[in-house]
Amino acid sequence: MDKSIVVPIGLFVSVVYTIKLLVDARMRYLLFRAGAPDTVQALFEGEEQLRRMGSLRAGTVLVGLALGLAVASAQGWALTTLPGLAVLLGAWGVALLVGVGVAMALDRRRVAAEPPAPPPQ
Repeated sequence: MDKSIVVPIGLFVSVVYTIKLLVDARMRYLLFRAGAPDTVQALFEGEEQLRRMGSLRAGTVLVGLALGLAVASAQGWALTTLPGLAVLLGAWGVALLVGVGVAMALDRRRVAAEPPAPPPQ
């Protein structure tokens, strides 16, 4: 691929991601300064949950890709052939579905373990 195409695209993506990080940090700072402790606590817990689930999903996808590569290698297929590519993409899709399913099950378990909210007064 030509450098005159890749470099501007990479620079644009980097600038947009940097702006997103700055806006997120500013919003967190404003929420923290506003003094709403329950909102700040919920924000931190939500971010922690997202980070954990993202790591779980990435790990599941990597394991699925490894299994797909192992199957393609055991069959003697090159990844540039149609069967090898089909196995790799299928393993990727199954790994994504398994990752989402596990994340949903863990989230359901976490919600069920939380104590019920007190009734409004």
